[in-house]
Amino acid sequence: MVELKSCPFCGGKAVVKTSSNSVDHCGLFSQLHSVSCSKCGATTSKTYKSEFRRDIDGFHVIHDGYEEAATDWNRRATE
Repeated sequence: MVELKSCPFCGGKAVVKTSSNSVDHCGLFSQLHSVSCSKCGATTSKTYKSEFRRDIDGFHVIHDGYEEAATDWNRRATE
């Protein structure tokens, strides 16, 4: 799991918010993620979708939107 950097605007603690769990008719599970600052409320400009499929061996990640959201949050213009 990617560790979140502090907020680039105020230095506050960043948190990943996960919402909108859903399952389609083919057994594909999805979640939406965004990152925001718990102090000033700054947030990522988009949401990121994770997708999982379940079979007899358990859950398999198809796309990791959680990590994508954290990576985008951690990206700084000066780096």
